[in-house]
Amino acid sequence: MQLLPLPTKARLRQIISGIPCKYGYNEVALSTIKAHFQGKSHIRRCGVLLLDEIKLKQSVAFNKASCKMDGFVDYGDVTSTATDKLADHGLVLMFVPLFEDWVQPIASFATKGAAPGKVLSELVLSAVLELHKSNASVLAIISDGAGNNRSMWAQLGISGKLDSSCHHIEHPWEPSQRIYFICDVPHIIKCIRNHLKKHTYGLARDHKINFGHYVTLFDTEKDKHLRVVPKLTRAHVAPDNLQKMSVRLATQLFSRSTAAGIKLYREAKVPGMEDSEGTETFTRMVNDLFDALNIKLPSRGVRRHSKEIQILKDFLEMLNTTERNAVKENLKLFASQQTTESLRVTLLSTIDVIAFLLAQGANYVLTAKLNQDPLERHFGLARSFGGDESHPTVVNFSQIFRLLSLYTPVKTALRGSVQGTPCSVLVSVTDTLKITKDAHQEEKVRLHDIVEAKMMEITTASADTSEQGPSDHAYFKGEVEDSVVYYLCGYVIHKFTKHATCHLCIEDISCATPVLASDSYLTDYRSFKQGSLKHPTQKMLTFFKIVSKVVSACLDKEDLCGDIFWKVLEELEKHHLSRLGCDQHNSAFTCQLLNFFIITRMHFFSRDVNRRLGSSQKVAIANKKARLL
Repeated sequence: MQLLPLPTKARLRQIISGIPCKYGYNEVALSTIKAHFQGKSHIRRCGVLLLDEIKLKQSVAFNKASCKMDGFVDYGDVTSTATDKLADHGLVLMFVPLFEDWVQPIASFATKGAAPGKVLSELVLSAVLELHKSNASVLAIISDGAGNNRSMWAQLGISGKLDSSCHHIEHPWEPSQRIYFICDVPHIIKCIRNHLKKHTYGLARDHKINFGHYVTLFDTEKDKHLRVVPKLTRAHVAPDNLQKMSVRLATQLFSRSTAAGIKLYREAKVPGMEDSEGTETFTRMVNDLFDALNIKLPSRGVRRHSKEIQILKDFLEMLNTTERNAVKENLKLFASQQTTESLRVTLLSTIDVIAFLLAQGANYVLTAKLNQDPLERHFGLARSFGGDESHPTVVNFSQIFRLLSLYTPVKTALRGSVQGTPCSVLVSVTDTLKITKDAHQEEKVRLHDIVEAKMMEITTASADTSEQGPSDHAYFKGEVEDSVVYYLCGYVIHKFTKHATCHLCIEDISCATPVLASDSYLTDYRSFKQGSLKHPTQKMLTFFKIVSKVVSACLDKEDLCGDIFWKVLEELEKHHLSRLGCDQHNSAFTCQLLNFFIITRMHFFSRDVNRRLGSSQKVAIANKKARLL
């Protein structure tokens, strides 16, 4: 019997802590790409850059590694547009080499809504530069047809208008090469189907298209045991909002089987199939177009005299003729104006990319490399990490992105807009740990020194009067918040007693009996047996009462932001805090106690904020469902 060796908990913690978990560029991925492409020919280094966004749930979490609150808009070090707004989308950039069998996510960013076109254009050019530094050459930028991506096109001078089309720009760092722009072909096919369903009629050159023919085909066959088009279902002709996003349903509708079914039932004189020649012809044209743009096998790769090149040129000529006729005669196109322009840019770019690669010595071109399928699979896997959760949180997505940048799961996502086996990623866990270990430790030490220096400024040497406090009356109960602070002090003592080696330091903060019974009642109530919980000294209690009030005041008055930890430290500078512990260790000991207490309060605050966000999101979802009924 063979056993699968699994890592220990310590090894897993080492891996997780040693791999950067933040938004921005993945420097390890870029370094690995650079090493992989070292010494290879230019054509072997060519690839495409994919970009797309995923909807995320708002959430916050305090990050001890950076001493900041995560969950806000974060563009890394690329732009200065980061704000204190909570993010609700994740933008991912992925590099796909045209002549390799791997893909590699290179960056992720947290955004509020869809990233603006101006920001996207900056990110795209920045990614092209980073990949250029890493020996990779970006030949095309691939995105879907969303409005912000079209705005990004406009920012870079890309246009799909009939009389003034522009589908490429000069490569900023490789003047002899162009960068082409492509709209995701499956997205275009879905848009064509949805447009025809909404408007029923359309025109493709002189072919009249009627979506009712697809509906009639389904209605004719739905009750038969033997069908001409067995895959056709109600979801193909009457998709709901989720089914409209399925590539499989859209491409199966525009298939050769559907075209054959329309022809067969028209010749059989089935009512509703009259004048369906245009619908049949258009269905075949879209099927041939999608096949030409979705070649995955080398045996079917596009070569110099392949028929697929002519199919692309013929469809482009049909598109231009149809738009001229539609403008002249005020007729409806088979797609919206935005989809038409995106399709024109895509066809022009694909034809030029194929010609460029063949001229550079490529034996064939796999056009399936020129779509967003790898990124859609990446998002499908990200959604599947949460079990039945359709969208991960902003904080969780940064962790999921880190994992999916290192390995490909054996089990793929059950849900997603595309299907198929995901490609492997280039970066390995071992490479990441080797590259990031030293840098991670250096950053950790640097941040620790900054925090410790700040806290040293806040606190002063212990005073002899620190044990003085108000007279205690056992019959009197203090404020509830004071009793909670008293209880938290006991928790801090419990945590530090496990690891502290100096008994004098522990004696300075801990005592066996309550020194202030008016504040100790919560500790007494929660004690499972008498004396099981810890009691702080008057000195420690006074210290943390001040700290707790400052933290609460900051959390109440400050708007939610990532730098709340540092704002608390700034406010504490205005108060007198005497150090805790023995004379030898009081500086370091006080910093450790103060840091632990503030971080604990930050975690409490994050939990409460996430609870409120979760409630508001549930209400929003319920209202949305109610409007759909």
